[in-house]
Amino acid sequence: MAFQDAWAKPLAETLVKRFRVDGLEYVRVNDPIYDPATGTASGSETRFLKAGAVYPPVSNQAEGGAGNVEQIQVELYLEDVGNLVPTTRDYLEYLGKRWKVVNVATNSGDLLYSATITARAN
Repeated sequence: MAFQDAWAKPLAETLVKRFRVDGLEYVRVNDPIYDPATGTASGSETRFLKAGAVYPPVSNQAEGGAGNVEQIQVELYLEDVGNLVPTTRDYLEYLGKRWKVVNVATNSGDLLYSATITARAN
């Protein structure tokens, strides 16, 4: 086990749980499954409520400031979402908006323990 795993994984869990936002939902867009009988592929989604902590939003100051939030960063403790690493297919629901995942940075040593997601409003 990497040196930082002993303290970083519990720290990530503690911080996300401490600053968790009840209104944040992480939506995992699953790979489509092909049905040879119908010749179609259908996808599905898995939803995770109260998925993580939200960093202060980035706003477009030129367009009026905080009322025009365009991008957010979210920290997910990966065990809370089934140890799935988020992808750019996924999205978040927060503040009554849908936010497209545009970047995922994982935090790890030998173990994956959290992911920092950047998402933009659709």
